[in-house]
Amino acid sequence: MTTNLGNEKTVDYLLSGGTGFAKNINFKTSTTQMPEKEMVEKNTLDAVRKHFRPEFINRLDKIIVFNHLNRSNLEKIAELEMSIIMDKLSKKGYSINYTDEVISALLDKGVDTVKGARGLAQIRREKMEDQLADILIKSAPPRGTIFEISYKDENDDFIFTLKKPSKAATIA
Repeated sequence: MTTNLGNEKTVDYLLSGGTGFAKNINFKTSTTQMPEKEMVEKNTLDAVRKHFRPEFINRLDKIIVFNHLNRSNLEKIAELEMSIIMDKLSKKGYSINYTDEVISALLDKGVDTVKGARGLAQIRREKMEDQLADILIKSAPPRGTIFEISYKDENDDFIFTLKKPSKAATIA
């Protein structure tokens, strides 16, 4: 059983920039700041105690509070999202190459403080798979084509370049 109880208080703290007189009046919508583990544990356990009756909590063997995802964790999740595209294209006889900027852009567009990494799959589907589907339908590239994916900040979009398959040498 998992819960996000207490996460709202932690996120509010991170987005507001503090508490009391030190609190920043201009609320942010996202941050890369990692919350302190002690604060997360306190907020989670306080929220669990307020939400559930003691009779229910006493039936739980253990309550474990997970750490928030760090940049390295998020990069691995973004790589997994790209592997979904690789698998789908490989079944059709295609392959992909992508740059480090693609992973960075996925993280910038698909990760936020409130939803965490849930937006990565949405960005993959809407910004990459939809464009790839259009390319496959409109130009019907031959099997073996390599889709090279890059990201350009000035365009704020993913760029797809098709690299034609090399002709295999036939041995007579």
